[in-house]
Amino acid sequence: MICVSLATVAGDYACVCNYNVEAAVRLLPDENAEPLGYMYEFDCKPAGVGSQTGNFLEIMFEGKVIETTLTILSFVIT
Repeated sequence: MICVSLATVAGDYACVCNYNVEAAVRLLPDENAEPLGYMYEFDCKPAGVGSQTGNFLEIMFEGKVIETTLTILSFVIT
């Protein structure tokens, strides 16, 4: 008996996903700014509408549009 399972995943918006263990999410695009929270491994958040600032990328986090470090995240458009 052979069982085949296929899954297709599609999203309605661009998202930013973290594939490292942890990424700090900051309100300002500054490495010294206090983290508001963290994105953990395999977390994905909606991408913000703003542009990239240095090594930071705008995301939507807990109902706010904030910055997170781009170097440790992947930008995925689904």
